[in-house]
Amino acid sequence: MARRTPTRNRAEYLLFQALRLAIQLLPVEANFYTSRVLGWLWARILPQHFGRAVEHLTWAFGAERTPGEIRRLALASMQNFMLTGIELIQSPRLLNARCWPRYVRLHNLDDAIQIFMKGRGAILVTGHLGNFELLSQVIACFGANISAIMRAIDNPLINDWMVRTRARTGVELIYKKGAMEAAEEVLTRGHLLGFMADQNAGSRGVFVDFFGRPASTFRSIALLAIEYEVPIIVGYCQRVAGVFQHVMGCERIIRPEEWRNQSDALVWITQTYTTAIENCIRRQPQQYLWTHRRWKSQPPVRNVTAGPVTDGNRC
Repeated sequence: MARRTPTRNRAEYLLFQALRLAIQLLPVEANFYTSRVLGWLWARILPQHFGRAVEHLTWAFGAERTPGEIRRLALASMQNFMLTGIELIQSPRLLNARCWPRYVRLHNLDDAIQIFMKGRGAILVTGHLGNFELLSQVIACFGANISAIMRAIDNPLINDWMVRTRARTGVELIYKKGAMEAAEEVLTRGHLLGFMADQNAGSRGVFVDFFGRPASTFRSIALLAIEYEVPIIVGYCQRVAGVFQHVMGCERIIRPEEWRNQSDALVWITQTYTTAIENCIRRQPQQYLWTHRRWKSQPPVRNVTAGPVTDGNRC
């Protein structure tokens, strides 16, 4: 990877701002088609990414879908991610406390909204599905205080633009590196803390089932929920028919009383919200980011001594 220099950062930032201006000047409908072209180019220019999406979709749906359907889903997934990026640029001028109902329909959110507005603290988790960036922005439009964990963008100029822009929409961004202290402060204040909960956590994560395969998942979400006794809300924002039209809903609320009697609360919580995210993805698999290396880390292979298996030594 090329070394970052101030000149390179400025050049990338100027290119980004030129693209942003072009996207802002074009109608929303035109950018919908632009995203389809960009997704197609992504798949052609970086075929390894397309191949990874096909591989992951085959793991998840190979028994249910034909190879042709899998390839179409993979391409649609990449086009969806491009559209998410374009909508991220457009959304600050389209979404506000008055106008958001034109673009977002709510589903099964009554209980979750009550939790948002009580000011007692809660954790919001979602996955790279649909337009996941809109979730926190719409919640901020309700008047709720929300902070979201983010990975810093490599280019510091673009990163600063992102932080400023999200702050204007009412969303505070917390850098992933060293986030625990800030996260604890957010929950102590009784605010909402947002996580992308479908990222590979490496060898130190807790392994739970995701589409029938072990997936390493961060422990921090469950640990924070247990320590501060706050509910976990599994949310989603998926696209529906029409340009810049979405449905935002709550798939599952995991409450403290549900895990208090579990023998391993950390694993139970992590598996429960991961299963809820999987259920969301199954409804619209073409809107999920299948290029992400979700299953990159795998649990170590254990040596099993040959011999009869009994209830006492079953692995």
